[in-house]
Amino acid sequence: MSDLTPQQLKDESRRAARAVDSMRRAAHADPAQLPSLINALKRLARLRSDQGEHHRAASLYLEALNHVTECEDQLGRGEVAALAANLAYHYDRAETWDPAAKYYRRALEAIGSADPDPPELAAVIHNNLAMILRRQGSYESAEAYYKLALKEFIGLNGERHHTVASVYNNYGACCYAARDLKRAREFHEKALDIRSALYPNGHPDVAQSCQNLAAVFDTLNQPDKAADLRRQGESMAGTGKRTKATDATGLLRGS
Repeated sequence: MSDLTPQQLKDESRRAARAVDSMRRAAHADPAQLPSLINALKRLARLRSDQGEHHRAASLYLEALNHVTECEDQLGRGEVAALAANLAYHYDRAETWDPAAKYYRRALEAIGSADPDPPELAAVIHNNLAMILRRQGSYESAEAYYKLALKEFIGLNGERHHTVASVYNNYGACCYAARDLKRAREFHEKALDIRSALYPNGHPDVAQSCQNLAAVFDTLNQPDKAADLRRQGESMAGTGKRTKATDATGLLRGS
């Protein structure tokens, strides 16, 4: 997220747009300028993203991705993976699920032959693909991706990390949607346990886990437990700053 004011963002976007137009002309005249055009497109896309213009950011990342295939030898498969992941993320944010899934998978293909930057990129993509599949009602397919994300995040960060808690939270939401209440309770309890240990003085992520677990107990016809959890969650919902939403460059989006 940018620290710029809205007016500063607007001014920077205008300058970045002019730079993209200039680099398009330069790259058309001299293909050796394509890497510079790609960098200009990425900068403008990030600014559009900070302005909440996810469709416009996606179109810029798509243009950059199309160009990168023309100079892949110079930029490498890691650049393909990063561009495809960012393109997918912005389709995801715009709730355009099918192209989001398409480009997440393309990013995974590129990661298969490159060292991802950041290292957790594959785990983030597996989580995000699982969330799309869950929304589409493909619970078994989503579960397979959640399992991959858990394995990868635990391997990278250990079992008590906030990224692991986020995947448990999302996995629990998937099980709840599929009405697998036993496992929904299990995963939400794991998420709550990790988050409570990380944030002993309260945090919106702890509140999220309390609310999700309360929904499970409501469905299990245990209203007293649900009410206790809901009160606990409401008491800390405004505490601290919630873990940043997942983007394709590294942070998990909770559901």
